[in-house]
Amino acid sequence: MSTPTAPLSPAVKLAFSAGEAATSLIYTLVYVFLMFFLTDVMQLSAAAAGAIVLLGTMWDALLAPLVGTASDRLSGRWGRRRPFLLAVAVPYGLCAWLLFTDFGLSAAAKPWYFALAAMMFFTCFAVLETTHLALGAEMPPDYDERTSLNGYRAAVSQVASLLAASLPLILAQALAPYAGGGATGGWSLMAGIFAAASVPLILVAWRTTRGHEPPTLPALIPLSDALHVAWRNRPFMRTLGLYAFGIAGAAVAATLMQYFMAHVMRFGSVTASLAFAVLFGCTVLWVPAIGWLSRRVGKRLAYLAGIGLWALVQVAAALGVGPGDTVVFFGLLALVSGGVVGVYMLGWSMIADTVEVDEFHSGQRREGLLYGVASLAQKIVTALALGAVGIVLEASGYAGAGEAQDHASVSGIRALYGWGTAALLVVSLAFCVAMPMTRARHAALREAIRRKKAGQPWEADALDKLI
Repeated sequence: MSTPTAPLSPAVKLAFSAGEAATSLIYTLVYVFLMFFLTDVMQLSAAAAGAIVLLGTMWDALLAPLVGTASDRLSGRWGRRRPFLLAVAVPYGLCAWLLFTDFGLSAAAKPWYFALAAMMFFTCFAVLETTHLALGAEMPPDYDERTSLNGYRAAVSQVASLLAASLPLILAQALAPYAGGGATGGWSLMAGIFAAASVPLILVAWRTTRGHEPPTLPALIPLSDALHVAWRNRPFMRTLGLYAFGIAGAAVAATLMQYFMAHVMRFGSVTASLAFAVLFGCTVLWVPAIGWLSRRVGKRLAYLAGIGLWALVQVAAALGVGPGDTVVFFGLLALVSGGVVGVYMLGWSMIADTVEVDEFHSGQRREGLLYGVASLAQKIVTALALGAVGIVLEASGYAGAGEAQDHASVSGIRALYGWGTAALLVVSLAFCVAMPMTRARHAALREAIRRKKAGQPWEADALDKLI
């Protein structure tokens, strides 16, 4: 059984967030640049690049519940989640580097190599992300304390994302003369820098969270029951929907942003890097604003405001932003950044609040299981969306790097970036409207768990919409 822990110090919250920095550095690099790297640097077809991203993301999705359940069942003096962080640190960095490295293989062999590299990387990513997020869910037990921890996590994440989005194009170009492989060598060296930086960040999170896991017995549940456990948790399923489609929208927008800037806005590498800096730099400013709004009106209304605004901005991009509208586009990106923060900061925080619903039913803390199922659903939706992006780009006649795109190709990029992203966000908003968890209901749920453990009666009416 779990026992409440004392409020976490700012130093511990920041150190925990180092693990998120490692995740975001590589996650952003992959979802912003991998498809572009495969099509415009490695000269793979858009359909093949989309299939590789689809394969890796689906593999990640299938592994996440396995990793989460395995961490729930672990017991030992190092806790349930931290051993996984230690084990995955070095493989994670190595596989991230391999994903952007060309070994001079033939044109026929390249797709197979990058498919294998994607599966290796996403194996490590599933281990890191699932266990790190489960650790973050069980360290703070309080509704608002979780928002605070996720605020630190979101701020660090956005700083890491800022670096991983704004520097790769410039670094790859600058390092190319020092690499034997020219342009491909520059991308490999750039990825090696980010990969090497991620390893010590994971180790910092592993070391400094020691002693902050609550004393919890292993959750013994057959893996076959995992989906049933998630299904009967009504608030979790609603929150899962809002998070899965919100993250899918973020992934589609991130993947297509480089294409949109290159072929619709006609930005060079420096202007494109500056645009990424505006997007992710402004997210750091949005973190305290989203946290304040969440404390004032609750997480659900804060999410509706942030993601609703983001959807409107994507529609504006679809309707006519184009060459010469640089200042307007940068202004829209500053607004988009608030939605991006809302998905990551509030989405994971709301999932953490549903853990107590399962604890009320089972008497066990099974953060790993629920975060694993959440990753499964989110990554399936993301994989299908990104796979569709590759297919639509191919069907619209995308010609690849250095080629002039015809009207159909440019229109396809504009529609995918604007209307495609907005459609995913609207589905996320619909799930958010139906999500029943509030601050008052969460407090009543925790009190009911306490009374149930003590053999005392609890107030059933307060839990009606939750259980």
